[in-house]
Amino acid sequence: MSFHSLPNVLRLHRASLLGGDTPLAYVEALEELHPTDEAALDGLRRMRDGLLRSERLLLGLRLLHAGATGLGVFAFAVIAFVLRTPAVHAAALLAVGLVAFPALTILSLVSLWAKKRTASVRNTIARDLYKLGLRIDGRGRLVINAAHPSVILPA
Repeated sequence: MSFHSLPNVLRLHRASLLGGDTPLAYVEALEELHPTDEAALDGLRRMRDGLLRSERLLLGLRLLHAGATGLGVFAFAVIAFVLRTPAVHAAALLAVGLVAFPALTILSLVSLWAKKRTASVRNTIARDLYKLGLRIDGRGRLVINAAHPSVILPA
């Protein structure tokens, strides 16, 4: 996905900070944007939505991975318990443990792979936004990355 027109939204200006000449990036107000910049705003919306979607997916994958790993360890403990202790229903516990442990191990590994892939996508989008001088705040709004940020895209 390429967003060639996104830098057109940003303009560099120079400001004096503590007696030094520092370049600052800021985004024009939405009313001042030209109709040709609507494509850039649409690209920013897609980037923001992709980042928020990957954050939600990553939360679910973290929960899935933690649950699968915990239950897999529990299934391994059941197998170890059944093998060390003679129990009345040892065959049923052993069968459940022997089926659950490999299935949960595979689920744990798949969710770990998906977590890494989703985190990579999220980090790529966040890095691209950071290069443009933008970030997503806690409310899901796209704002400029400055001490006093202004909203580019509302939540």
